Amino acid sequence: MMRKASLFILPFSLAAPAVRADLLRDWNVVVTGNAYVRHETEGPVRVGGDLNVVGGQYGIKPRAGTMAGSGVGLMVGGNVVGAQHGGVKLDQGANAVIGGASTPTNVFANGPATVDDASVRGIGASDAALLRTYSDGFKALAPTNSFQLNDVNNKGLFVVAANSVGNAVFNVQAADVFGDSRLGSLVLDLNGRQFADGESVIINVAGEVISFLGGRNFDGDFNTPDPDSPNVPALLIPGNPHVIWNFYEATVIDMLRGNFKGAMLAPNAILKNTNTIDGGVFVRQLGTSANPFDGQDAEIHPPLYRGYVPTTAAPEPSSMAMAAIALAAGGLYARRRRRDA
Repeated sequence: MMRKASLFILPFSLAAPAVRADLLRDWNVVVTGNAYVRHETEGPVRVGGDLNVVGGQYGIKPRAGTMAGSGVGLMVGGNVVGAQHGGVKLDQGANAVIGGASTPTNVFANGPATVDDASVRGIGASDAALLRTYSDGFKALAPTNSFQLNDVNNKGLFVVAANSVGNAVFNVQAADVFGDSRLGSLVLDLNGRQFADGESVIINVAGEVISFLGGRNFDGDFNTPDPDSPNVPALLIPGNPHVIWNFYEATVIDMLRGNFKGAMLAPNAILKNTNTIDGGVFVRQLGTSANPFDGQDAEIHPPLYRGYVPTTAAPEPSSMAMAAIALAAGGLYARRRRRDA
């Protein structure tokens, strides 16, 4: 028997805002509390609490053009815990800024690190407030399209009006999209529409405790070329920088080793049991202290988010300090290299 929701196409009415620096656009991962990681992230990472490195090694690989601020690949408000000597690898000239006093610099390889930096302590609280504001802003948008579930084709289909401009907004239930074990594939169909910088497909997801039942593929226009890696063939760069999932009610998201595409905004949630994620991750906590192996258990990749960001009165916390820190760290590193030479 086929389930099919009625389809409503409404005109787009939201103009894209001016491009600006922002938590959603500058960082591949933002965790406002603690993070438990086992695998690398191929973009800049920002952790408000402690970064717990499970297994002794964690790689940060910001792709060209994606490093936040002036080369900051890793910012941690608390301590880096569990990393062995050289266990945090910073590639492509990225540097680390750590608020904790107990983190030795010798756990960082390939890039300079500033530790015991008071200017980044407390970023978790301010980041959390800003992410919640963004989530509320996305949720307040009126839906412009409806979600269809077709049992015969076993696909979830997103349809975006091709003859309008602005943002495409969907309101969905988590149980329909992630709690249906029969759903083997989610397909995003933009009907040929090209989204400009500052425009988005926004998917507001209702549900508090969310489990990814059954494996599923993300097909169709969930895959576009990554603007931050223009020289890499599009087939090698999954993900769409204009798609954001807003889990505005979620307290727990258990991926059950499922994969994911698009930016994931869940400001109140613990994210558990991850598989590969192609897009930004913005959550309260990544993994748990009771079982740190249920945290980041696979790689997180770009693209960085390039879509709509709700307007707020408050600037990104520590944005000016971040640039100053990066320049100072880079200068210190250069002076040390000249002195050592």
